[in-house]
Amino acid sequence: MVGEDWRLVGNKSGATRLGFSLLLKFFELDGWLPAGPDDLPAAAVAYMAEQVKVDPALPGWRISERLRI
Repeated sequence: MVGEDWRLVGNKSGATRLGFSLLLKFFELDGWLPAGPDDLPAAAVAYMAEQVKVDPALPGWRISERLRI
C-alpha cells in the first residue's frame, strides 16, 4: 500500500478494509479480479493484513463470503 491506496481504504474498517485492499492490489498487479479466496496466496493475505492492521482470521473478508456469482 502506497500513497493513493491509503486514501482509497481510509474510510473502510475491519474485514471490508482487508478485502478491498486485497482486491485493489490484486487488480493493480495482475489486471483482473480473483474469482475466490483460493486465487489469493496465503502469504499475500498475511502481508496485506499486516499492512492494513486487520486480523486475517476475521470473518467476512473472503470473497466467497461476500460475493456470490
